[in-house]
Amino acid sequence: MDYFYSNSNQIDLWGNMDELIKEKDAINKLHNLYSDRLKTIFQYITDPFVMRNSSNSIMFHFFMMTNNPIAKRIADSVIKPKYKI
Repeated sequence: MDYFYSNSNQIDLWGNMDELIKEKDAINKLHNLYSDRLKTIFQYITDPFVMRNSSNSIMFHFFMMTNNPIAKRIADSVIKPKYKI
């Protein structure tokens, strides 16, 4: 929760101060969090293929991970032509 939200120091209309504010660039923070966690298990992780819906909103990041360097090279050749953020 602390990774994606921070407490606001502003008072709202009802006098409350404990309102959470979503961090800017939360999608990239999520990508970094997943990538860092996956690196604790797998030796090789591709940059993600970003899956978007029809309104161009990011739905999820598709990672390919392996412990084989040749498999990573193959995965990169599949993902890279379609890679967009």
